[in-house]
Amino acid sequence: MDINEIQHLITEKVPVAGFMGLDVQAVEPGHVRLRLPFSDRVKNHLDIVYAGAMFALAEIAGGVAMLSVFEDDECTILARRMEIDYVRPSRRDLWCDLQLPETLVAEVRASVAAESKADVIVPIEVTDERGRVIARVVAFYYLRKK
Repeated sequence: MDINEIQHLITEKVPVAGFMGLDVQAVEPGHVRLRLPFSDRVKNHLDIVYAGAMFALAEIAGGVAMLSVFEDDECTILARRMEIDYVRPSRRDLWCDLQLPETLVAEVRASVAAESKADVIVPIEVTDERGRVIARVVAFYYLRKK
């Protein structure tokens, strides 16, 4: 899938992403870069990025990265759990630039081939435009053969 197809998919399947202005900057197998523009749509009562918007950015980035690799493997991808640590507040655009390690992809494919399922743990960082970490996320996914 190319950037436009992913942007359309996100906006159609997760309407809040469109409302927030989530923007797909790059997508290729195992890699995704998303931008969340700082605007009134993502601010909270303190005029900083709302925690739920940060969570959505990370969750969608993780899902897109997983889809970009395992879509052709005929797997169902489910988010099982996510843990998030909010490191610092932000009044800037936020970014999620996620690259799945090749070793992780190979391990998951081997598990799916052997057992028709896999548990996957993906660390994700949300950063600001200066590269400062705003939030750290650990996403737990479950893959199963369709």
